[in-house]
Amino acid sequence: MKKRITALFLAMVLAGAMAAAAGCGGSGTQEQTTSGQKEDAQGTNAPQTEGQQAEQQTAEQQAAGQEEGELSGTIRFAIYTDTARDLVAQKQAELYMEKHPGVTVEIVSVPFANYYTQLGQGLAAGSAWDVFMINGASFAELGKTGQLMDLTDEIAARGMDLNDYVIDPMNSSYEGRTYVLPYELNTSAILYNKDMFDAAGAEYPSPDWTWEDFREIAGKLTDPSRGEFGCYLRTAQPDLVSFVYQAGGALYSDDLKTITFSTPEVKKALTYTTELVTKYGYAPSPEQLPANISPFMTNKIGMASAMCFEVLAVEAAEFNWGIAPWPKDVNQGGSYWTQGMAVYDGTKNKELALDYIFFLAGEEAQNVMAEAGGAAPSLLSVACGDKYLDADAPDGMEYFVNEFIEGRAVAEPFTSKWSAISGAATSVVQTELSLVRTGDETLDDAIVKMEADAQKLLDEIQ
Repeated sequence: MKKRITALFLAMVLAGAMAAAAGCGGSGTQEQTTSGQKEDAQGTNAPQTEGQQAEQQTAEQQAAGQEEGELSGTIRFAIYTDTARDLVAQKQAELYMEKHPGVTVEIVSVPFANYYTQLGQGLAAGSAWDVFMINGASFAELGKTGQLMDLTDEIAARGMDLNDYVIDPMNSSYEGRTYVLPYELNTSAILYNKDMFDAAGAEYPSPDWTWEDFREIAGKLTDPSRGEFGCYLRTAQPDLVSFVYQAGGALYSDDLKTITFSTPEVKKALTYTTELVTKYGYAPSPEQLPANISPFMTNKIGMASAMCFEVLAVEAAEFNWGIAPWPKDVNQGGSYWTQGMAVYDGTKNKELALDYIFFLAGEEAQNVMAEAGGAAPSLLSVACGDKYLDADAPDGMEYFVNEFIEGRAVAEPFTSKWSAISGAATSVVQTELSLVRTGDETLDDAIVKMEADAQKLLDEIQ
């Protein structure tokens, strides 16, 4: 796995200084672009706003005598900050600029915590990024505003078949029109520490393993004298939705108007995961978790969940590891969501922005994503192909794709108020489950409180 992202990084370094100036992995409220200049959301640290710079560069390039009909100008493509995603986006941009010498594509990398705040500010000011990543929660709000370019006719004109992609209608269409193209598929699975399995004499997870198998293996891997635990369980995504789905339940009613934490299926999932901590001691309680490091990376956790885009961070592990499917109860599978791309309807270079977003959805750009080996490409032929599942991929990488292909994945319930519902409810759940895992509250009391508090929050925003 390490070879794949390292090779991509070296290729970009050799391509020139542009990648080095991209400033991957930024934090805080600042966004980073390929120019290396940091600006706040309002662009007050620069003599010109990014929009003004783009307009000036476009005018200069057009005045320089570009051939008639040839694309030219500057556009910005905004992404959530992530080391691998930054590298992928920059490599994609370089490929496109090689084909179009008169074009400059600036990659704007913004930490997710600040991303949608900055997007909203840009839309309000009329200076939003030309092309940008977008999730279902935000599309539910923006799809009806007229601020996203309608891509329906262009999709037909280019002969693009959306059936070739992972498509989430809630993250792409509004009133029969398409505003978002697919970019990433984010699925989940289980990471496991092969060295710990080998030391304990435990067999690696099988494709059809069960909750009982998971618990039994976790017990074999747990060694209190060495501070080693069989598994690590998050109190939020993707574990919460995944285990509930496996138990045959859901956290919300089908119409998303009622919280269903007290149903037998949800109680079963919460009891199972809680007892791995409190009854058996096979998973660490909150106070036993290490600070400032992913628990799995400590080499003291036998099994833990991961989204596919998190896998690249594990390449630094100094132990052998692999990937397994989620264990089965009533169902087998886990949480997933999609990431799309949209074009700002007010972009100053619509022709270029349109061409670039279709390039990103095309095979060449999707192959760049596949070669990195993190987030799964949304183009299914590429996601299932040799580049994503090549010899350098970790054992079990195919489970991230198979989970979706085989219908064993459960999607987030995107609605126009999804962000508020999910954020508030998740905060309640994390607080209460942490109290349960430290022994400060019973699970039954926590379920009553979680359901009541989350339902109140839900009622207030409906």
